[in-house]
Amino acid sequence: MPSDFHQPIIAATFGTVTHAIFPVAGQRDGNAEIAAASGMETLNIISRLQASDVDTATLDALRITTDRLCSEYPYLPSGQLAAEGRQWLKHVAGLQAQRLTLAQHREVLTLSGWLALGADGTDALHDAVDHVAHRFGMRRRTQVINA
Repeated sequence: MPSDFHQPIIAATFGTVTHAIFPVAGQRDGNAEIAAASGMETLNIISRLQASDVDTATLDALRITTDRLCSEYPYLPSGQLAAEGRQWLKHVAGLQAQRLTLAQHREVLTLSGWLALGADGTDALHDAVDHVAHRFGMRRRTQVINA
């Protein structure tokens, strides 16, 4: 750390004030500020963030179901796939009202995105695949996907 004499010179060289580069040692008590603002101690806040009403098995099952739905678009009719995707999307959206950890919340949002894409994007995807199939003289979507 430069001396008190050199600090203003260095700060002036960079066109700023001394404390922007060399801050004064803090007298703040972060735990006291958190307790005053929220009424809870840091440990209590962390334990609440880690608490969840949803278990790992539920999220694993939803992840597997989402993967299955996302990979079945070449084999299932788009209407059936869209209806099933919307139904699962309602279930996953219901999880957002539950107490979730931050990681679980991120996972639920990710699964919701994939299900929404599958539920609403299957017709457009099927149309594109059918167009490619027609262009190359293929008749079925599975021929395009497996080619």
